[in-house]
Amino acid sequence: MISRSKRFLASLVVFAGLAFSATAQDRIALDLDSGRRLAQEALLSGNPELTRELALGLLQANPDDRTAWVLLAAALPQLGDAAGGQKAGARAYALSTTETEKYEAARLTALAAMRAERFTQSQIWLRRAAIHAPNDAQARQTARDYRLVADRNPLRIDLAFAATPSSNLNGGSESAYSIIDGLPFIGVLSGDAQALSGIEARGDVALRYRLSSSETRQQNLTARMIGRAVRLSDAARETAPEAENGDFAYLVADLGYGDRRVTDALGYGWGVNFGRVWGGAEAEVSYSFAKLSADGTYTLSDRAAAQVFSSMEMRWDGDGARDARIGTIGGGLTWVADGAMPGQYAASLSLRHTESPTPNDRSDVATAQLSFAPAQAIGPASMRFTLGGAMSDYPDYAVVFVVPGGRQDTMGFASVEVTPADWSYAGFAPVLTLTRQITRSNVSRFDTAETSLQIGIRSTF
Repeated sequence: MISRSKRFLASLVVFAGLAFSATAQDRIALDLDSGRRLAQEALLSGNPELTRELALGLLQANPDDRTAWVLLAAALPQLGDAAGGQKAGARAYALSTTETEKYEAARLTALAAMRAERFTQSQIWLRRAAIHAPNDAQARQTARDYRLVADRNPLRIDLAFAATPSSNLNGGSESAYSIIDGLPFIGVLSGDAQALSGIEARGDVALRYRLSSSETRQQNLTARMIGRAVRLSDAARETAPEAENGDFAYLVADLGYGDRRVTDALGYGWGVNFGRVWGGAEAEVSYSFAKLSADGTYTLSDRAAAQVFSSMEMRWDGDGARDARIGTIGGGLTWVADGAMPGQYAASLSLRHTESPTPNDRSDVATAQLSFAPAQAIGPASMRFTLGGAMSDYPDYAVVFVVPGGRQDTMGFASVEVTPADWSYAGFAPVLTLTRQITRSNVSRFDTAETSLQIGIRSTF
C-alpha cells in the first residue's frame, strides 16, 4: 500500500500531463507546481476540502512551502477550523519575504482569527497588514476592516504614550519671591516651589469590556491606569537641589461601570468609578476616590450637536488631609462649518466647586475652551487649534495669614496639535502638541508660565 504522500505525487503526475522525456528532478518540481495550481483552483471553485488535502501533501514534500500554508490558511476556516487557519496564516507570514506576501498572509491570519472570534488577535494582525499595505487603497481598506472587527470585539484597549519637554513641570512660580496682595510681607520661595524644567513621560492604558449591547443600550466595565514620571533638568536641580524626580511622579488606578443609551437624536449615560492616586516619591500625596458622572448628547442636525455633563467626586485618605467633595457641571457644542474657515469647531464651559476640611483646597473654578480643526490639511499635516481660560477663587486661602479677599487666579492657554498626514506605522501616528499656559494670581506663588511640546502616539484606526 503506497503512502499518502506517494499517492499525492502520483495524482500530480496525472494532472500535470508530464512529458516522458523529462528528468526525474524536473518531474518532481513540475508535480509540486501543478499541485499548487490545482489547490488554488479548488479553493476558487469552492472546494476547500480538496484544497486542504493538496496543501497538506505539498507540506509533506516541503514543510516551508509558503503557498501551501497560504492555501491552508484560506481553506481551514471554511471547514470550521478557524484556529488552525490562524496558525497556518502565521506560518505563511513568517515565511513571506516581500511586502505583498506579508500583507496577504497578515490579512488571511486576521480573517481566520476573526472567524475564531479572537477579535483582539485579529486586530493585531490587521495592524501588521497595515505595515505592509502595498498602496493607499489597501491601507484604507485595512483600516475599515480594523474598525469592523473592533465593533465586534467586546474588549477595547486604548494605549497612549507621550514625552513632553516642559519649562515648568511642577507648576512652580516664575519668581523666587512670595508676594501677597494686601499683606506687607515678602518671602522667598523654596526651590521646589519655583518653576522647574525637564521632561515628562506619561503613559495611559484604558480597557473597556462590553457586558451587553443592543441598538439602544450598551453596558461596559472599565479599567484604567495612568502613570507619570519626570526627569529634572540640570538647571532645575540647581534651583531645587533637594528635589527628586520621584517627587513629581504619580500613578492613578481606576475601575468603573458605564451604562449608555441612545434614541433617535439623544444619547445619554451614567457611570461610576472607584480608584486610587499615589503621588510623590514615597506616595506621600495619596488618596482614594469615588466618582459618579452623567452626560448627554443631543443631535441638533447632521452638522451640529450639543452636550451636557456633570459629576460628583469624593476623595479621602487616612488622615483627612486630602478629603474633598468635588462637583462639576458643564456643557458644550460641536459643529461643522463651511465658508471662509471650513472645519470642525467645539466650544465648552464648565464650573467646578470643591469643598474640603482643608481651607486651601476650597475653591470655585470656571473654565471655557474653544477648538478648531481645519477641514483640509495644512501642508503635510492635519491640525487642531485650541484657546481657553479659567478663573479660580479660593475664598479661605491662607499663607501663615489669611489672604485678604481670598486667592484669585486667572489662567489662559493656547495649543496647536499637529498630526503628520503620511506618517504612520501599524495604524499609529505621531502627534505633536505645542502648548503655552500663563497664570496670574494675587498670590505670586501661583504666577506661573509654561511652554511644553508633547510628543505622543495616536491610533489612526
